[in-house]
Amino acid sequence: MLEAVLQQVLTKLNELQAEMNNMRQTMATKQDLENMATKQDLENMATKQDLENMATKQDLENMATKQDLENMATKQDLKMIQQAVLETNEIVKNIEANQKRQERILDVLSKRSIEHEAQITDLRCVK
Repeated sequence: MLEAVLQQVLTKLNELQAEMNNMRQTMATKQDLENMATKQDLENMATKQDLENMATKQDLENMATKQDLENMATKQDLKMIQQAVLETNEIVKNIEANQKRQERILDVLSKRSIEHEAQITDLRCVK
């Protein structure tokens, strides 16, 4: 009988040890608890919708900065630039026309110079 009681105590002891081992395996450690997110952490986390609405790094890189916007030409600036380009084109056309006219003058003067040289040569030969 004593052996039976002793056997029951040992069996119960083994059961308790197994239960304790099981509890140790399933219990969170202090480190686990420190690493867990708190309710406040969860409340501060972005939702899926928040993440979908957020700008990506690429979006931010593609966005114009305030400085970029300040440096951009306005419609009025573009009109002035367009006017300046048109005026410059007109000036270039005038310069080209003057160059052509001057080239024609140089051609005429060159021909006259050659004619004069020929006449001078003829006069020298006559003497």
